[in-house]
Amino acid sequence: MCSGALYWSQLAAVHIAAGDPKRGFRATTLQGLHPKTKIHWGPMEAESQALLQDFFKRKRT
Repeated sequence: MCSGALYWSQLAAVHIAAGDPKRGFRATTLQGLHPKTKIHWGPMEAESQALLQDFFKRKRT
């Protein structure tokens, strides 16, 4: 999601279940968020990561 859209939507919180260090949401993007927005990292991270990996593995085969 575009950080500009996150800023203007003034969301109270963003939950990022599974991170992607190469192409995902980065700490530098935090500067573009609305000051009231709270970031919650890793709720159900293992389950989310497994679902995403399985999904893309099936897409490639």
